Amino acid sequence: MNAAAQHRRMLVAIATALLPLGAQAITAPTQADTHINSASPTSNYGNLPTLNVGGTYSTLLNFDFSALPSGTVGGSIAKATLFIWVNKVGSAGAMDIRPVTGAWSESTATYAAQPTMGGVAYVVPVSTAGNYVAVDVTNDVKNWIDYPGTGLGFALSASASAPGTAAYLDSKENTATGHAAYIDITLLGQAGPQGPQGV
Repeated sequence: MNAAAQHRRMLVAIATALLPLGAQAITAPTQADTHINSASPTSNYGNLPTLNVGGTYSTLLNFDFSALPSGTVGGSIAKATLFIWVNKVGSAGAMDIRPVTGAWSESTATYAAQPTMGGVAYVVPVSTAGNYVAVDVTNDVKNWIDYPGTGLGFALSASASAPGTAAYLDSKENTATGHAAYIDITLLGQAGPQGPQGV
């Protein structure tokens, strides 16, 4: 087992141990990721192993929720945490994370044909390489589950508060380290059958 798989297994084991009794953990892996570049507006980078954030680059991420049990609704979700692996930091700072509001494809997304995006939902500090940053995205994921057409992922860019930020993230095509972004979802425990009424 490689180091990436061991690290991920350790995170899952820790998260599972912390779950409330009866809760269930599900992983939503990356299904599409790429970066776009305003300096090369018609270029597509969907097959690269690294996702660039900062300068002329922004990153797009989308996730696969097919592992969720049938009948899952937003109210079934206790917590959803986005994990992003920071492979390298060129210049420490922060990332702005926005929900994507328009359809996009990993193989065709470019700066000139980028999807629409919402306002900044999260600001995430980026200072050290070789670790995950975790972001509580529970409300977004609840909304995506209740309204599946809105589940179009996130866009990451250098924060307006730290425009010099430069970070390099693993894409799902990165077979060397294999730390693609994912969302860890904790489902609320199901209530058991009601017992007999006391007297």
